[in-house]
Amino acid sequence: EDVENGEVVVARLEGEEASIKRLYKQHGKIILHAENPTIPDTIILSKDRKQIKILGKVLFTKFEVR
Repeated sequence: EDVENGEVVVARLEGEEASIKRLYKQHGKIILHAENPTIPDTIILSKDRKQIKILGKVLFTKFEVR
């Protein structure tokens, strides 16, 4: 799936559960960035791209304010 820099994706790393993260492409690397500041970025080098599968893009979110 074609993903633009900075879009939010559902991604799965080999051997791990899927997660929702913001994806950045920089200098041949893929960076998965969580909005939660306590979770460190996941950096995938170009030679390791087969370890990541993009399952989809987040197109919208819905929040209920109470």
